[in-house]
Amino acid sequence: MSSYNEMPQNANREADSGECLARSAFRRAKRVYVKHKGASDRLLAQRSAFSAGSRQNDFFTRAVLECFACHFLHNPAYRRLCLHQSILPGDIRKYADLGCLPYITVKAENGHLQNILTTAAASSIKLYCRQNAADGQAADIPLDARSLRRLRRAADNMGRAYRLHSRENVNYLFLTPSAGSQPDAWGIWEQVQLTQLTKIRHIHTGSAFADGCAQVLERFRAEGSAWRIAGSPEQIIRLAESAPQLDAECLAARRSYAFACTSWEEYGSLPRREIAQALGIPSSNVRAVCTAPLQLLPFCGCEAGKLHVPVYARIIVRDPQTLQPQIPSRSGLLQFLSPCLSGCASFSVLTEYKGHLETDCPCGRRAPVLIVEE
Repeated sequence: MSSYNEMPQNANREADSGECLARSAFRRAKRVYVKHKGASDRLLAQRSAFSAGSRQNDFFTRAVLECFACHFLHNPAYRRLCLHQSILPGDIRKYADLGCLPYITVKAENGHLQNILTTAAASSIKLYCRQNAADGQAADIPLDARSLRRLRRAADNMGRAYRLHSRENVNYLFLTPSAGSQPDAWGIWEQVQLTQLTKIRHIHTGSAFADGCAQVLERFRAEGSAWRIAGSPEQIIRLAESAPQLDAECLAARRSYAFACTSWEEYGSLPRREIAQALGIPSSNVRAVCTAPLQLLPFCGCEAGKLHVPVYARIIVRDPQTLQPQIPSRSGLLQFLSPCLSGCASFSVLTEYKGHLETDCPCGRRAPVLIVEE
């Protein structure tokens, strides 16, 4: 009889112990958040987008700690995830500890992103970005005003580091998937991020297969001013095939760019030379653009066609079998870290992409080069 009475008492003790642990973790998270509040914005204020060193690592660590504590405090579902994994704010103290951060997986979270990962209040969300995952599923990522501001600042700083800024009036041609279609809210925002790098002469949006885009490009060329094209590699190639070729010695062509928005699996096989030859621009002006999974931070290719990791992100390479962090130069699963999004707890994402990091690039920039293996 006594053993029967002890069972609910033991259960109550376990419940009380769990509540005490949660309260203790909540207090620790609050101290971490107060200590590092504003660190993410200070990180985004770093205009040297591709620098490297202990100072940049310290900026990034503080920003991640602020982000970790913020989502732990304001997102009950994410807090339960951290408690379940026994990784709490306060456990991560230095740059070397970032490999211990809890992470989400793209495949596991796609169907439950709004229910599990949304930290921002519904009233503060400005738009949702639908991002397709490797397995064909789609995730709607909520973006509040602060997240949009940070992404825009990061894109501006990276554009400056890549020497994409210009005071010249530039013509823009944005290619859509089908004739007559218009970009969604996120597509419009991507246009804003790209057009902020220059003054705007004219913007045209249409399909490479219709909507008179070839004639628009020919008109841009005739004006003698620089132009920039953004779209998928297939659309850009189709446009280049239908438009008359331009001599690469033309001064306007030297100042013109093509931005190929491609997937992580395909960016390495981007036909940069073919696109450059067809459009009559230098091959160094054909840039691949990939977006960090569930984080939306753009990764843009340099003059040599390499994707550098900006100071606003880090890549952890994990062993495919044990999932333990390993030497970045060895091939493994890629984990993306970025504290840019304040309204969505996707600052640490483990993907199924395999790759590694390299240190040398012909362009001379010090930031690591991300190589995604096909």
